[in-house]
Amino acid sequence: MQKSAIVKFKYFVITLVILLFFQVVSACSTFLTSANETNEEIQQSSVRAIAKHTVDKSLAGAFGVHGVDLDGDGDLDILGAARDEDWVVWYENDGSQNFTKQSVSERRAFDGPRTVQAADFDGDGDLDVVSAALEGGEVAWWSNDGSQSFEKQEISGAGNTPAARSVFPADVDQDDDIDVIVSVRDANEVVWFENNGLGEFTRQTVSGTNTFEGAYWVHAIDLDQDKDLDVLGIARYADEIAWFENDGAGKFTKREISGIGTFEGARAFYPADFDADGYIDVVGVAGDAGQISWWKNDGQQDFERRDITEPAAFEGARSVTAADIDSDGDIDVIGAAREGSEVAWWSNNGNGEFTKRQISSVAGDVDGPYGSYIADIDSDGDLDVLAADQFDNDIVWWEMQNSSIQLQ
Repeated sequence: MQKSAIVKFKYFVITLVILLFFQVVSACSTFLTSANETNEEIQQSSVRAIAKHTVDKSLAGAFGVHGVDLDGDGDLDILGAARDEDWVVWYENDGSQNFTKQSVSERRAFDGPRTVQAADFDGDGDLDVVSAALEGGEVAWWSNDGSQSFEKQEISGAGNTPAARSVFPADVDQDDDIDVIVSVRDANEVVWFENNGLGEFTRQTVSGTNTFEGAYWVHAIDLDQDKDLDVLGIARYADEIAWFENDGAGKFTKREISGIGTFEGARAFYPADFDADGYIDVVGVAGDAGQISWWKNDGQQDFERRDITEPAAFEGARSVTAADIDSDGDIDVIGAAREGSEVAWWSNNGNGEFTKRQISSVAGDVDGPYGSYIADIDSDGDLDVLAADQFDNDIVWWEMQNSSIQLQ
């Protein structure tokens, strides 16, 4: 009987040890899971929107937005394009992010502007403004007299660039003055206007008429690293992103990025090196598909598509830009979705893999955001996010807080 009791006691001890072992394992697992969740929360909160600020509550049909120090006083001003008021405006920053609306164009005098940019077109040392009027079929620039009084100058007269959609200033022909690249939606083409150095422009061809269906968005960058500027474009109705190789003399040959019919309702794109391999990749938004994707450049300008979101996950995507918003050395993505009424960013892990982070955080925070831009608006050392909110007729910006910068 005594031996049997000893055996039973041994079994009891062994069972107790096993139970204790599994309890310890379970506790460790819970601790590690909690730690991982805490780390993830820390990562998510290292950059966050701490406040939304309204620049203007009454810019009817706010479409385009751009940040630039237009008056040269060391702080960031804002340019806006109002489709429904036929108006290009700028907002003077007093240095404390109090903004005063000023006219660039006359109100009701520039029929349906969608985008707006700034550059020194006449070489006088101050920044001028350029825009395209979609309904007016017109491209114009406004000369700055140095005191931010603006006078309209014609690039392409009314009706000559039917449904001119976007503009991008760049020295296309490398003659040390700023030319203008334009997407002409209803002519299904991309063109550029050669500047003679005095702000007088001559039209030149990039794509050719009726070869780029629904030309919608343009940009310029040296994509093939041959020391001249190539042109990138989106064709909304052809559902494609393409680039046009510059031969160095302003003559262009079309090359594919996405391929025709593969990116449904393509609306906007932005070039950047997302995987840190030294080559320029391209991120794009597809409005009809409600999707964001990027294309990896292998260094020979052969592109491989990689999706950031699933289809319909970013409803009515309209604009996209890119910058290192979390200051970790890689390029992140920022986008605006009009039908989804959402502005968000995607953090890059350094290999071109992305995790979504929210900027507009509550229902009704924005209604129909269209254009977006990223810059340090409040001069505090981190990047903020600016948007044109079409249905609310607002220009707004989100003050971002980057704790990794503040803790340094």
